[in-house]
Amino acid sequence: PAFGHLACQYTWATGIGRFKLDVVVVTEASRMFSGATPDQARQRLLESVRAGTGDAVISEVGEAAVFKPDSFAYATATAFVKGRVLQVHLDGLYASEKKDQIIGLLKAAASRL
Repeated sequence: PAFGHLACQYTWATGIGRFKLDVVVVTEASRMFSGATPDQARQRLLESVRAGTGDAVISEVGEAAVFKPDSFAYATATAFVKGRVLQVHLDGLYASEKKDQIIGLLKAAASRL
């Protein structure tokens, strides 16, 4: 909390079948979007979605949310919720194919803020 964020990390399996899940809450959006107002932070988040990729805007989560598969083994869902930034990262083989599960975890975490 002193650094402006909270995080939980879960790891299961070993070797090539290992997965790591991080859930991070940045308590002040301005820490992630330096100098931005809440409206600007939401807009920057939505503008981070790249056309022609697996990136997607997520509806029904906070004021703005996106899914970004950075590679086949790393995917992130990020939401702007009640002035905070919430992220769920999955690291493991075929993480990008687990979009529905990652978004489900983001929605569940957002409902607890």
